[in-house]
Amino acid sequence: MAQTCENCLNAYNSPHDGDVHCCNREWQQQFEPHLRTTVARNETCTTWQRRSEKQRPLVFSRPVQTELFETTN
Repeated sequence: MAQTCENCLNAYNSPHDGDVHCCNREWQQQFEPHLRTTVARNETCTTWQRRSEKQRPLVFSRPVQTELFETTN
């Protein structure tokens, strides 16, 4: 199993946007405000932990709804 964010226990799909975020980066961001918390599928870091097989697979590039109502012309 590759030690990438796709297989990491600390990565999760945010309910607020279509991105995958890292719990460890969110904690670290309180000390380094410029640090981004989103991660890419093939990204790696020193905080990697093997993802449990019971966890749902991560969805990268999930579409985000940008309009509440359908527009008609």
